[in-house]
Amino acid sequence: MKFIKKYLNLTRLMRNTLIKGFIKSLLLIFSCGFLNFANAALNLELTQANDNAIPIAILPFKLPSNQNLPTDIKQIITNDLKNSGEFNLFNNDSLTSASYTINDVDFSFWQEKNIDNVLVGTIETINGSTYKITVNLLNSYGENKNDKIIFTKSLIVNKNQLRHLAHTIANDVYQKLLGVTGVFTTKIAYVKVKREETPYYRQAKYFLQIADYDGYNPQTVLTSSEPIMSPAWASDGRRIAYVSFENHHTGIYISDIYTGKRSLITLFNGINGAPKFSHDGKKLLVSLSVDDANPKIYAIDLENKHATKLTKDFSADTEPFWGANNNEIFFTSNRSGNLQIYKLNLASGEITRLTFEGGYNAKASLTNDNKKLVLLHQDTNGYDVAVNNLETSDMTILTNSGNAQSPSLAPNGKIIVYSDNYGNHGSLSFVTLDGKVKVDLPNNDGEISEPSWGP
Repeated sequence: MKFIKKYLNLTRLMRNTLIKGFIKSLLLIFSCGFLNFANAALNLELTQANDNAIPIAILPFKLPSNQNLPTDIKQIITNDLKNSGEFNLFNNDSLTSASYTINDVDFSFWQEKNIDNVLVGTIETINGSTYKITVNLLNSYGENKNDKIIFTKSLIVNKNQLRHLAHTIANDVYQKLLGVTGVFTTKIAYVKVKREETPYYRQAKYFLQIADYDGYNPQTVLTSSEPIMSPAWASDGRRIAYVSFENHHTGIYISDIYTGKRSLITLFNGINGAPKFSHDGKKLLVSLSVDDANPKIYAIDLENKHATKLTKDFSADTEPFWGANNNEIFFTSNRSGNLQIYKLNLASGEITRLTFEGGYNAKASLTNDNKKLVLLHQDTNGYDVAVNNLETSDMTILTNSGNAQSPSLAPNGKIIVYSDNYGNHGSLSFVTLDGKVKVDLPNNDGEISEPSWGP
């Protein structure tokens, strides 16, 4: 317990001094409350909209006579598209018909409403728990019927697959109209804390969990009486690396979320932190203080567990991740006097400083075009999610709460999930890469920290 208390005390003081700032970046355990993921999708709240959003109407699906579906497919698709911030959903509450097929659509009506796209669907019962769902995305301004059909999709699923099907349809709409892969079938990992307090004792239990991107279907990967932090996904979508304080010592582990198999990767003396998989999933970048007072970046070969030291000097280096290929890595370091982002060329050994604006830039990730860094930035407002242009060094602030933590970029590079911390209360939020759209997931209960968006 003395080991854990030592690091917890240091994290509380990190914003006062530089080295404490580094330790918080590596070891921060949040003490604020966040949302209940089981109900998150019901509470998504669009707080900042995109004026250039694409108009679209999702019409009531045609259901079998006298039947109700166990999952509201239309509502899930609506939630996905609305909360991506890229679509302007037509409010069709006034449309009372429950039967809309491609032949029922009055295109002149939608043209008058300036709605470019209309999604219609039919649902047939194959048996009591199996359904055939057919959807058509239509262009209101097509010259003939064939021109009006953007895509048609027909699938047979059981009742347990209906939610995933709805997310898949939303992905298809997103892809067809934006030319970008949707993220509605992806998952998010996070750490949840449950606390029990009485006049005589205080006890906490930590859970490493994964859930659908919108918070549904939460599953527990690991339960511990000691802190868990820094979850990071492998590109295969089935392995998660993380830091655990088991036995009062930081160690890095990998869990297979499908088999439950768990492997210890590092348990060196001192700090074992900030794991990040290589693109091929064969190596793990980590931050270790195994032979130095300050931690350095190492690459771990996951087949033989051999550790290769990549950074030197007297600085504290953490939060590493690979660039577009495995020839360069990015990391956070205090080697210039405060926390900034650096790039290491593995072939030449050259280290380049990338961020210059502000005295604190950390928790970085690289955008899909390799031209920008998404990161946590400190200015006079506090700590906010920002984007740093690598070509111009310009910093664009995306949030304005001053309490942001742990930004994680979606696999399509369009959305960032982060935690927003307000004293003893908080929430999880999404913001688009251009900063035009912000979506909050209001807090119900529980404490959730360090979201990590899966592949």
